[in-house]
Amino acid sequence: MVAKCTLRSASLFWVSRDMVDVALDAGIDLRYDCKMGVCMMCPAKRVSGEVEQPNAMLSDDVVDQGFVLLCCSEPVNDDVKITTVDEDELLEVQLRA
Repeated sequence: MVAKCTLRSASLFWVSRDMVDVALDAGIDLRYDCKMGVCMMCPAKRVSGEVEQPNAMLSDDVVDQGFVLLCCSEPVNDDVKITTVDEDELLEVQLRA
């Protein structure tokens, strides 16, 4: 699937790859490490649209709040809007869940 998404005010076309690679190819600097959904260094929040992240190590409560891990997120529909967040914000929510 090809989906148009917005990250840090940049419009990107997400083509069957993880969002970290798409952003890096577009010149957007993102923090990441493992690229397997485990280290949680690439957190973001979904503002609109839908994504699947089958390999993310996030609890259902955290996903329900809109958190995604960019390294393992794939679009489900077009016009996905995502904003990056600090990993401390994600970890705080994840530990409370």
